[in-house]
Amino acid sequence: MKRIFSPILKGILLAILVGLLFYSGELTQILSKRSDFLGKTIKEVKFKGNKNTPDADLESMIEIKVGKILTKRILDRDLKNLFNSGFFIL
Repeated sequence: MKRIFSPILKGILLAILVGLLFYSGELTQILSKRSDFLGKTIKEVKFKGNKNTPDADLESMIEIKVGKILTKRILDRDLKNLFNSGFFIL
């Protein structure tokens, strides 16, 4: 896939996206509830609100899988991988 945004512009767009998520409260809700799920077995993986990227592509970028134990390391790494993928830009 050809990259059309420079790393600096990509960083700015990511900062805007994160700001919008915090403003809307979505990311805050997700992060505040994640401790309820850490250490538990993953029973299902769903992608919500995604319209442009096939779920299979997203699944290939994350370590979270059904049957695995959810850890902070896995969750943090997977969030970083998704944000760094270039699929989620404004």
